[in-house]
Amino acid sequence: MQPPVPSTFRTRLLDLNFIPRFTSSQRSSQLNQKNTTMTLRWGILGPGRISYKFAHDLVHVERAQRASQSVTAIASNSNIANATSLAQKLGIDATCFGTYDALIESDSCDVVYVGTPNNTHFDLACKVLHAGKHLLMEKPFALTVEETDKILELAAEKKLFVMEAMWTKFNPVFTKCRELLESGVIGSVTRVRSDLSYLFPRDDPGMVRIYDPALGGGVLLDIGIYALTWPLALFGAPVSSTSKCVKADTGVDIADSVLLEYPGFVAYATCSGLTNQVGTNTGTLTNPAIFIEGTLGYVSVNQADQPTKLVATTWEGTIIEEFTYEPKGFGMSLEADHVLACVEASKIESPVHTWDDTKLMSRMLAGTLEENGILF
Repeated sequence: MQPPVPSTFRTRLLDLNFIPRFTSSQRSSQLNQKNTTMTLRWGILGPGRISYKFAHDLVHVERAQRASQSVTAIASNSNIANATSLAQKLGIDATCFGTYDALIESDSCDVVYVGTPNNTHFDLACKVLHAGKHLLMEKPFALTVEETDKILELAAEKKLFVMEAMWTKFNPVFTKCRELLESGVIGSVTRVRSDLSYLFPRDDPGMVRIYDPALGGGVLLDIGIYALTWPLALFGAPVSSTSKCVKADTGVDIADSVLLEYPGFVAYATCSGLTNQVGTNTGTLTNPAIFIEGTLGYVSVNQADQPTKLVATTWEGTIIEEFTYEPKGFGMSLEADHVLACVEASKIESPVHTWDDTKLMSRMLAGTLEENGILF
């Protein structure tokens, strides 16, 4: 457990000037390599479900960048057979390791995707960077603000690319939503509602990671981060925030509600492991996960993590624009291709999901949990 965050945390949380920033020279540091077309070799830490989805899209989704990327190494920290099983499931010839350290210390890959439990993120991130490898870290980036800052400081020092795997920001529906808001078609924003909820049964063995505080469990870090991403990514840091949570018998949060205050409007970000989000009807958005109201109309989005449909409508009922996206595979190849583009361009930071974005989210998550008596 980390020591309590200072009492001034919630004030500083929403002050972007408090977020440690890197100089322009640090941000644009060039890697010691030529900017040429390359083949990026991926190593996968953790053979679980999220790692399978990412690796599947990396190697199987048809796209122009597929030939320039490959999964060459997979590691399981419990049993090498689990890594071998994932390679077989993917139908690839990858070097398999029985420990995370063995993969990290090997010369089998250029960039590492970390899809392991939350409590392992900090140590693994530091090891990956010290080994001279680029890093795509599954969300949440780390369990504490201090850990987040240290990882990014190390990345700047080592001049290695690091990004939090916030794949939703690469989804075309998210991009379209941002464009519509910037165009002013719904006028000035007056209220925002954002939700992501999935039923996490307490007696399901597969839900141990959600209910175990030792693993960095709780729904805010698992799905609430998506609900928070929409207001934070679209409108930036709020003026203030307040939150409430319902706790499971293990002490982790199982439902959360966060109220974000912005100049002229408020945003509500909610998540729950006690119920599923109500689905959508064909052709309509009866209960949208994202609902952004403006003075002239509103935008509805059907899902917070992997949206596939957006509709912008006037208050009189006229459809301004309707946008549909059909993801290939599990929808994760877009962020993988972005990593390739950044590494090829010798960038150490994504211009789409920046380090400041990761720091702001880290502070929002930590502040919300601290406010409800949950510390890691």
